[in-house]
Amino acid sequence: LHEVAKALDAKKAQVCFLAESCSEPAYKKLVQGLCKEHGIPLLDVPDSKELGQWAGLCTIDKDGIARKVVGASCVCVV
Repeated sequence: LHEVAKALDAKKAQVCFLAESCSEPAYKKLVQGLCKEHGIPLLDVPDSKELGQWAGLCTIDKDGIARKVVGASCVCVV
């Protein structure tokens, strides 16, 4: 959250992804508010594990299948 908030506040983020499965309302409210304030597009992703895989928070086995995927509540592309 700290790194995402820094990127959003500094207007370095091009797009932000927020997992719908995030259970902390204050977390969601902060990210949504920063995106709206700075005009950064916010996209909702249904699952945090899927978002973690998109961000590369996993290992890829020799068959190209993602293993040990770590969930992510929010990701920014800078």
